Amino acid sequence: MRAILIATALLIAFATQGAAVSVSGSMSCKVKAQHVLIVEGGEIDTFSGYPGGIKVGDTVDFKYQSSGLGGFQLLPPLV
Repeated sequence: MRAILIATALLIAFATQGAAVSVSGSMSCKVKAQHVLIVEGGEIDTFSGYPGGIKVGDTVDFKYQSSGLGGFQLLPPLV
């Protein structure tokens, strides 16, 4: 899912560099896998998620927009 977001952001960024074009849209992504890593003191702990967070099988909706050379943003911003 992260790769899709990065690829979309790069595509939109390059597409809007030549002209002041506004682009917006949305994506609905189904989480197929998730890995959370914590590294402390050189030791790695792996978890399948975090309490109260997105879980495998959940669907996550993203809205995005890009206005010319103003940059790319997700709506609402992810924290």
